[in-house]
Amino acid sequence: MEYIVAFALFLHLILYPALDAVVVTSANSPAAVRVGQNVTLMANPNITIDAGSWSFNSDLVVFFYPPDKVIPSEGYKNKMIFNRTDYSLTVNSAQVDDSGDYILNGAEPFYHKKLTLSVQVPVSSVSLTVSATNLVEFNDSVTLNCSGLGTPLRYRWINNTAVVTAKSRVRFNDDRSSLTIEGVSRFDEGPFLCNVSNDLSYEESRRVVLNISYGPSNVMMQVSPDKMVYMSGSSVNLSCSAESKPAASYTWLFDGTALNMFGNHLQLTNLQSNQSGEYTCLIHNSVTLRYSEISRRLRFVDSISAVEVRQGGGPPILNKMFKLSCVVTGPVETIRWMMNDNYLPQDNSTFLSDGNKTLTFSSVDTSDNGGYRCIATNVVSSKTSMVYNVTVNYGPNMPLISGPSIIATGSTIQLSCSADSMPPANYTWYFGLTMVAEGANYRMDSVRRNNSGNYTCSASNDITSVTKKVTKEIMVIDLITSVDVRVSGSPPVDEEQFMLTCEAQGTVYGRHWMMDDMELQLNNRTTLSSDNSTLTFDPVLRSDNGDYKCTASNPLSNHTSQGFDLLVNYGPMTPVIAGPMHPVSTGYMVTLNCSADSRPPCTYAWYFTNASANGRAELGSGWMLMIEEATPSNSGIYTCVATNSVTKLSSNASKELMVIDIITAVMVKDIGLPPILNMTFTLSCNVTGPVDSIHWSKNGSYLHSDGRRSFSDGNKTLTFSPVMESDNGHYQCSASNAVSSLTSPVFQLKVNYGPENMDIVGPSTVATGTNVSFTCSASSWPPSTFTWSVSGSDVATTQVLMKVSVTPADSGVYTCTAHNNVTGYSNSATKMLTVIDRISQVVVEEADGPPLLNKTFDLSCNVTGPVDYIYWMKDGDYLYSDDRISTSNRNMTLTFHPVNRSDDGNYQCVAMNAVSNLTSPKHPLLVNYGPWETVMTASQVKILGSNVTLHCSADSWPPTVFMWYFNHTMVGELPWLELANLTLADSGNYTCKTHNAVTGLNSSASTHLQVVAPLTIVTVDAGDQLPVLDRMFELTCSANSETTFIYWMKDGVMISGNSSVDFSEGNATMTIESVTHEDKGMYKCTAINQVSQKTSPEYYLKVNFGPDDVSISGPELAETEDRVVFNCSASSWPPSVFSWYFNDTWVGNGSQYTTGPLSLEDGGNYTCMAYNNVTEINSSASVEMKVVETISYVMVKPNPVVPEDSEDFSLSCDVGGPYNSIQWLRDSRPLVLNSSMTISNDSKVVSFKPLTVANDGEYQCVASNILKEHVSKAYNLLASYGPSHVKITMTTQNPLTLKCLAASQPPSGYEWLIDGEVKGTDGKITLSILEALGSKITCQAKNPLTNVTVSATFVVPDVGAASPFQSQLDLALTVILALSLSLLGSWIH
Repeated sequence: MEYIVAFALFLHLILYPALDAVVVTSANSPAAVRVGQNVTLMANPNITIDAGSWSFNSDLVVFFYPPDKVIPSEGYKNKMIFNRTDYSLTVNSAQVDDSGDYILNGAEPFYHKKLTLSVQVPVSSVSLTVSATNLVEFNDSVTLNCSGLGTPLRYRWINNTAVVTAKSRVRFNDDRSSLTIEGVSRFDEGPFLCNVSNDLSYEESRRVVLNISYGPSNVMMQVSPDKMVYMSGSSVNLSCSAESKPAASYTWLFDGTALNMFGNHLQLTNLQSNQSGEYTCLIHNSVTLRYSEISRRLRFVDSISAVEVRQGGGPPILNKMFKLSCVVTGPVETIRWMMNDNYLPQDNSTFLSDGNKTLTFSSVDTSDNGGYRCIATNVVSSKTSMVYNVTVNYGPNMPLISGPSIIATGSTIQLSCSADSMPPANYTWYFGLTMVAEGANYRMDSVRRNNSGNYTCSASNDITSVTKKVTKEIMVIDLITSVDVRVSGSPPVDEEQFMLTCEAQGTVYGRHWMMDDMELQLNNRTTLSSDNSTLTFDPVLRSDNGDYKCTASNPLSNHTSQGFDLLVNYGPMTPVIAGPMHPVSTGYMVTLNCSADSRPPCTYAWYFTNASANGRAELGSGWMLMIEEATPSNSGIYTCVATNSVTKLSSNASKELMVIDIITAVMVKDIGLPPILNMTFTLSCNVTGPVDSIHWSKNGSYLHSDGRRSFSDGNKTLTFSPVMESDNGHYQCSASNAVSSLTSPVFQLKVNYGPENMDIVGPSTVATGTNVSFTCSASSWPPSTFTWSVSGSDVATTQVLMKVSVTPADSGVYTCTAHNNVTGYSNSATKMLTVIDRISQVVVEEADGPPLLNKTFDLSCNVTGPVDYIYWMKDGDYLYSDDRISTSNRNMTLTFHPVNRSDDGNYQCVAMNAVSNLTSPKHPLLVNYGPWETVMTASQVKILGSNVTLHCSADSWPPTVFMWYFNHTMVGELPWLELANLTLADSGNYTCKTHNAVTGLNSSASTHLQVVAPLTIVTVDAGDQLPVLDRMFELTCSANSETTFIYWMKDGVMISGNSSVDFSEGNATMTIESVTHEDKGMYKCTAINQVSQKTSPEYYLKVNFGPDDVSISGPELAETEDRVVFNCSASSWPPSVFSWYFNDTWVGNGSQYTTGPLSLEDGGNYTCMAYNNVTEINSSASVEMKVVETISYVMVKPNPVVPEDSEDFSLSCDVGGPYNSIQWLRDSRPLVLNSSMTISNDSKVVSFKPLTVANDGEYQCVASNILKEHVSKAYNLLASYGPSHVKITMTTQNPLTLKCLAASQPPSGYEWLIDGEVKGTDGKITLSILEALGSKITCQAKNPLTNVTVSATFVVPDVGAASPFQSQLDLALTVILALSLSLLGSWIH
């Protein structure tokens, strides 16, 4: 043969129905399918394979090779179907034994792809059994066994929701169907289930729950409330808990003595200090027989019962000393003061004494107002007093009058006077020098211009005896009532002069103009008159249009006119005609609109002009002109004339109109012969109507001329020279003019051609008896007709030629001829067919006995039938020759030089000819060897009393026999050795020996078994040590059994060795080289041996340290007679004890030291010594305090005692004790001297030469030493004067009430005399009208300090006897009038 044949098979998949098909590719291989499914294996090679094969588990399934040969193996012919097109292989109704590797091998070219298929039976009937369910933690072991139906089976174990994995205590058998847990823990309770699965399905077993007893462990105690120290009488609840199953029992102990109290809760009530001590919870599990305990130390102390703030001395007065005391019932360690719920800071104005019980304000200020509390505390309690409110008396300060300064005639004056004062001040009002009212507010209705003037408010404080005055001037004026804008002269005309006038009623202080509610901006055309009353536009323009307003104003009112709307007349401007921009079609309705800008609006007239008309024709008036149906005769010029009747101006505009007919029909037609490939063809565009342009399109796209296509006759003709198949398509032409366009219907162009590209599809070589089909094809339009001939003789006139059950006589050349009836062309093609017989049998045989490792071995391939080619396969893969494996005798003999274990497998030979191939049955090859590599279960550690199984295996063929030895004594002959209820004596070496009866070789392996007791007790012990800062400290972890490893934890986190922490060998001792504060926490150790793990109870490490940072709080300066408190603090645990030393002499103990009343000898060094009884460290701090002699008093003395206006006067500062400087204050501010005041060189005397009422005020002197300022009580300086300006006023009319007023300091005393007889000693007197008539009434005012007396007198005229007919009312009015005139006369004089 001319080519090497490889791998041929042809099967038609369509002969087999598709059953629930599954496709397997490299993307999803290996793939699992259910028994009975159809499976298609798709290798999807990216190259064309001319020759190749599919094999299954080393069996050849199918061969294929050129040209189209496909040869199936007989054993798989009806089972598996090959598709030559895509190289796929379909397995029908797959069964379990169809599982394995399917390999597509390519020989020409080389290609190799393996796909793995697993045919599986779904899982069912899963069950779970357990060896025991009631277990004790760390003591017992358990085995669970799982079983089920299906192939293959995989086992997965679940504990609750977590997957179980093998580890030190957990192991599985070989297929994982059995789970053994040695030394169970509480976390092994489950529920357990086994999940049995394969790639198709899974099923879960029932759930098994193990009852595992454990504990007690992880013991915890909760204290509620949890405190370091408790108040006596408190109740405390202790709660003890432990992890235990079954539930543990609880017993309580106090200082090691049983309390006869049981249960995990202990309630203690009304505890006293003698019940302080260690409380222990003892826990026991009756099943595990294990104990655990935890303790807590409690301490109880008495509490403070009452705290109160009391005032010491007189009430708080501004700039005077004031004291508060804190009275405490019960033991107290510290006292703190609060003001307004904030801790009170100390400054130079406040200081504390008597252990902070007394709070002293050296000079109380209004900033000291607020709520004061004191807080007393001890170690178990803190109590706060009720609020004590402090309000400082002062004032009044300079008063302030609020109210208008200017007011309108007829309105009401309302004035209000205020002055800062405590208690509130009293107020008196004066108009000029006349008192007009009392109280903080003054009101007068319907005021007039003569009510303008000065109004004075006098504020006085009855407690401080201070009076302050302030004056306010008020002016009464009229209001503006109306404003109007009026036109002056002619109305507004564009570019002519125009004026507006602003007219106002009332007094006008100013005018301003607005345009459109904005300030009017003047320019070179707009001007205002001098008083802004006239606005002139010269000239007025359209831009001046707007809303004009004028506002007139004075200090009390303003008024704005109504808006004046200014609109300027103008126009018309050049008109605009709106209408068609382009020519219109015949019958179109035309509308022309004319508009022009004008005020007032203008009128419109229309005119028409065209080439055929004589002159211009008038068409009508109005702004719109309409033509209903336009014709070409309407083409021409249209003119619009706009006229303004007011301005008498006109303007015009013109527009041209054109009317044209539309296109009505367009059609594409062919000219001459139909379109034939490579011949000339012409299309024509026929149009009805006027045409401006024509263009062509093909398949909707614009068509351009090129080397083959051309346009002529104004684009009406389209010529193809020549026409091609690419010209096929839909053709249209479009015609257009100025008013219309139209596109033709589609003309379809189809070019005739062929026949071309002849081809015959069918086999070239086939086997005898095969059915053959040839299909002939040709490219042609219209489609061609076909004729078949063999060796010159016609045999058929169809496109497909069929030959049934061919023989070698059917071999020959087959010819197909195609003819096109339109183009007249013919064409033909030929095909050669060869028919050949098949191969009938292939067998592999061994030439020289069984294979022995490392010996030469031959296999032979025996074939019945003609053979073109033989090749060998191993396990379904193509077998290649190498330096050890070779072929001979035309590949019929396969030789191994020598044979190795890697040669094990199923061998087949494949024989082929052009029409068939056949694969031999599998010939298994197994090489004898071993035993090698005997393997035993690794060394094990088992818990005392448990069971163990040791396993042994060896690599050997045939399989070996086994022998077990314990300490050189034979104990078993199976691949495994079972040991039950292990004791310590079972520890030792176990050896497994293996023997191969064929090879005569032996091998052995050994392992060590160790039996260990579990851990039950683990504790942490510090011995007699206490952890002290910066010192070494050790903790030891002790256990009841041997340990393999110990690890330590702090606060739940594992500790690792570092520069500050070191561990002994085995970690039994943890050493902290230098204790730090960060080492504080809960420590525990966990001991581990090969079979168990146990954690100790927690050990609480609290670092003892200090004392550090010793500090003293207290003054560095003090005055004699003061009591000073020093407080000492230190950072320390346990808390330090304190001792006090003055100049190295012990003076007391405790954190606070209070001196007695100080003397100058008490100045010196005060030292606090802090000592820690545990660390045995002491540390100290010192403060140097200087004592200065106190200033016992500061006093202001006047000279003379009574200060009088216009007389010389002085104030001196008297100080008791040494001082450094003296300063003076007036009204709580530093004294400012004026021209009448001087101060002595030593600042002790202030002189007034002379004294005036302007010098009135509160004077204080301030004496200072190096410690603080001492402020005297305020001396209220009021210069005495008067009385003067004595006046009598009438306050009521009948009866008459007369009031006497005089300017005086201090206020004058008054005496009333009527006709020389004393009638009253008060500031007012009441008389009847008749009693007053004809009387001489005198008021005498006397200053009690100056003894000056001034009087005012008036005589009430006698109006004579009344007429007997005069009424009493007339008489009373006459008397009142006379009296008023008399009083007025007295005031005038």
